[in-house]
Amino acid sequence: MKENYSLTQRIIFLLIPFIIFLAMCEIGASIYLNRHFKDFDLKVQGNTTFVENGYQLWKHPSNYTSWSKKTHLNNMGFKRFGDTATIKEDGVIRIFILGGSAAFGSQAAPGTIYLKLSGQDEYSSDLTISAYMEKLLQKKYPQQKFEVINAATAWSQLHQQTILYLRMIRSLQPDLIISIDGQNDSHKIEDRFLNMWDWTEEKADRIWNNPKSRLRPIFKNSNLAYLAAMIMFRQGNSVEVDNKLIKRYMGFERPDNYDEIINRYYIENRLAIDTSVDEYLYNLKQFDNILREDGVKHLLLLQPQTVMDSTKILTEKEKAIQGYIFSRLDKQYFRINFFREVERRGDILRKQYDLHFWSMQNMFRGEEGEVYTDYCHFTPYGNRLAAQYLLSMIERLYPDLFKTDKLQ
Repeated sequence: MKENYSLTQRIIFLLIPFIIFLAMCEIGASIYLNRHFKDFDLKVQGNTTFVENGYQLWKHPSNYTSWSKKTHLNNMGFKRFGDTATIKEDGVIRIFILGGSAAFGSQAAPGTIYLKLSGQDEYSSDLTISAYMEKLLQKKYPQQKFEVINAATAWSQLHQQTILYLRMIRSLQPDLIISIDGQNDSHKIEDRFLNMWDWTEEKADRIWNNPKSRLRPIFKNSNLAYLAAMIMFRQGNSVEVDNKLIKRYMGFERPDNYDEIINRYYIENRLAIDTSVDEYLYNLKQFDNILREDGVKHLLLLQPQTVMDSTKILTEKEKAIQGYIFSRLDKQYFRINFFREVERRGDILRKQYDLHFWSMQNMFRGEEGEVYTDYCHFTPYGNRLAAQYLLSMIERLYPDLFKTDKLQ
């Protein structure tokens, strides 16, 4: 006798095997993820590399590892494979590097033409400025122990670094603070903004109010969803260089009337440029005063800009990167003027008030190797050169950090 099932019963009969299938996939994904990662935590991994933060607007999460396992954020959210102890060991010299994505050690800007020009995708936490500096220090001064901690936050600005120092790093007993920034501060403070903090909040709204961020609750609660997302959007694989693009953009060079164009833009937009420069220099002085009062040695540094580098011997890739920037130079007028003014007025402030500020614009003078991946980020080789450059500054300005009287 043929049985008649209601529509509801039929739906249930269809759903049961589907639910069982999903459950089996969820279990399988969990097993795979725990094998792929060590100590896998879905709630941490599902946040990706940014989490909302009340006093910084965003920060890097603790104990996060990228899909490729090249990037690891330690127990305090610092880009470092080893954890950071709350109490510093006796005899340890602890150096913190703060800044934005260049100090953090980011690849060429994701989703841009720079990836195809440089071929530089994600690289290991062991290939950052901080990691190279720690290796250099330990090799040169084996009788001492150093911790060089990467506390940079991608997209951060100088005022956020100051807050991070006050709220967290200050209590970790730093011996030296190195701040490398400028790129994220070189934006026009438009009429609707009172200051860069307002601009940052608007940027944060764009970060959190997009499809990827809205899907994070699913990634944090489903192993299967997280695994699918990582397979679709994973980074860390090699990027094929587009030689046709390189040849194309190598043909764009700095215009003959470059200085005239930049100077004219400054005259026409002086109020807006000076407003951004004034605020940045004010933040520099405030950070400098705080660190002086705390007795913490420090270097406040203006990071290099590829478009402004006229002292490095450019490779073909770098010529193409610079050429691409020159092909859309009108989008750089404000930033170039910002950096010029900060460099000029910062040098005056250093001489007048002993402000611990230096420009790194000519850091790669005469270098022939590949250092730039885009408008401001470095290759691992560039990071190593930056670490050497910074070490020479530290030895010159703060020789008392080292036990030996004679530098080896």
